[in-house]
Amino acid sequence: MRIAPIIAPRDIRKNYSQFFYTTLDVARAWKLRDVTEPILDKNIYWVCRSLRAFRNYVDRNKNPEFAVTDIETHHGYITCMGICTNGREGMCVPLLENKMSGPELAMLYYELAKYLESVPLVNQNIYYDNHESEKFGFTYPNIVGDTMLLGGTIYPEFPKGLGFYTSIYTDMPYFKDESKEFDPALSTKDQLFKYNAKDCISTHQCWTRMKEDAKGTPTIAGETVWDFYNKGPHQFYAVYKRIMD
Repeated sequence: MRIAPIIAPRDIRKNYSQFFYTTLDVARAWKLRDVTEPILDKNIYWVCRSLRAFRNYVDRNKNPEFAVTDIETHHGYITCMGICTNGREGMCVPLLENKMSGPELAMLYYELAKYLESVPLVNQNIYYDNHESEKFGFTYPNIVGDTMLLGGTIYPEFPKGLGFYTSIYTDMPYFKDESKEFDPALSTKDQLFKYNAKDCISTHQCWTRMKEDAKGTPTIAGETVWDFYNKGPHQFYAVYKRIMD
């Protein structure tokens, strides 16, 4: 038996914007009504624990249209950084483990920093990651998008969390509680690292679909939502960041 949780009609009447994404949930449930086999997540998540593995990933994913990056922090330190360039494979680089020699880890830091400077970057709430990363020498000179800002431009009345965007733009199973459930005393670090990689894949898929939505949605002024986003929220990101900093 499959169960598709949806928002109750009583609650939809109180907040009618919920009607839109409830219809998406119902449509997805109907699409899968005859599927009996387990619904598997076919994306690839892995943890990079050597300089060679990082270089191999970069070689396999040269000149991407854009790359998604995401960090996880603990007590002000970046514990890991994830990267996704194709929407299917997510790599997480641990930054505080002792499984590499000091020189190798230093080279990994260096090459990761250079990579982030060389590719167009997208992120969910990129201000936070940008601000925290700068403390440790990672800069984002070529930011091309933020799913939170673009999603809020397309649907200003809807939730702006990645969990919500993942639910309406992707077929990925819900995973956002995996970080909340992470307990260093009970869980392996790989649980957090793979969650980080999933965030990157999800953000990549969401951004790709959001762009299609924005480019196909006209505004009253006769331009598209994509045009408005680039002239407004995205164009003034640097100003917004300086104010926040």
